[in-house]
Amino acid sequence: MPVIEACFLDGKQESTIETADMVFDELGIACRGYHDFGVAKQEYRGGVKSAGQ
Repeated sequence: MPVIEACFLDGKQESTIETADMVFDELGIACRGYHDFGVAKQEYRGGVKSAGQ
């Protein structure tokens, strides 16, 4: 039983990386990345709390 379930937007499990040219007076390339996902609590009885002894 899963305690927490992860889901992905449109089922896409990879990160999205976007690049763009910089403005004229700067050298380089601008990059940004993001990952669309969410988590939800499913079944609390699937996990066990332990004192660690």
